[in-house]
Amino acid sequence: MAEEDLSRRRAELQARIDDARARAETRSSMDWADIGHLLEAISERFEESHAHAPAARAQAYDQVEKDVADLHGRLGGTPTDR
Repeated sequence: MAEEDLSRRRAELQARIDDARARAETRSSMDWADIGHLLEAISERFEESHAHAPAARAQAYDQVEKDVADLHGRLGGTPTDR
């Protein structure tokens, strides 16, 4: 995957992570400790992936993308459009 594509993907993933945080803040029924731990783990893996080689970064982004989608599912739907 080209560096430009990875940069664009990184920005899109960051927006989805930020959106999950914002959506979680509006949900009073969620277990805050659980959702906070999930967000922290996703964010840490995401930040650590930036130092990887492009192929490894693409794989890490695949996993982060899946984790963020699962989190949005737990929050009750899809992320808002940006």
